[in-house]
Amino acid sequence: MALPVELTLDEARQEVLLGIGVSNKLSEVPNLLPQIDSQIRRAQTLIYNDVDWVPLDLSIQIPITEGQDVYDWPDDAAPGKVDRVIAARTDTDPIRVHTLTPGIIPEMRNFVSSNGNPTRYTYQDRVIKIFPIPDEKWGFLQLDYIQRIEPLVNADDRLSIDSTAVVLKVIILQKIQQRQAGVPELTLDLAKYIKQLQRNNGTKEPFDMRMRRPVVSAGRLGIGRNAAYTENWVPWIH
Repeated sequence: MALPVELTLDEARQEVLLGIGVSNKLSEVPNLLPQIDSQIRRAQTLIYNDVDWVPLDLSIQIPITEGQDVYDWPDDAAPGKVDRVIAARTDTDPIRVHTLTPGIIPEMRNFVSSNGNPTRYTYQDRVIKIFPIPDEKWGFLQLDYIQRIEPLVNADDRLSIDSTAVVLKVIILQKIQQRQAGVPELTLDLAKYIKQLQRNNGTKEPFDMRMRRPVVSAGRLGIGRNAAYTENWVPWIH
């Protein structure tokens, strides 16, 4: 089944205007447009952060190079929306994987070797840095992440997430500003709708490397937060 096509910025504007009982002829309400556009952008960001959007759940594999600890961050990945980062060795059968812990503490370098099997990562300035530095031939990093939303600049730019939720949020904001009736009812409707979106998109389960690792099938890791898991993970022996 094809994913629904979300509204453009222009279409969302018109839906908001109809929702507050104002002419949807944009030429007749020029003073409202900058405010509505700003509210649409803000509403999309807020709702994006409230739901784990499965259609935006992506994975990318980045080859690991011996002696290199800095790699380019995916252009479409939001820094705060990473489910997990995995290092995989492809010179073993089966492939062996290890989930990296976020955060590299400077003091670690004083008591942990700077070279070895990567166990931690951090994000800065559009790059991902891993630690320790890989000291031998490796396979790849796999990043499971949520795609960032695109900025709404032009009238034909499409919303990245559910248009109904975004438009309803903005209608509520406009009704509050214009002191129109129906705000409590619409607010309750939006809360119910957001909960349904959260249920439809699923809930992320914790990934415990003491118990689980992604299943490797035909040389490939499970992809995304819905990847299958196995319970027989064995830690690496250093």
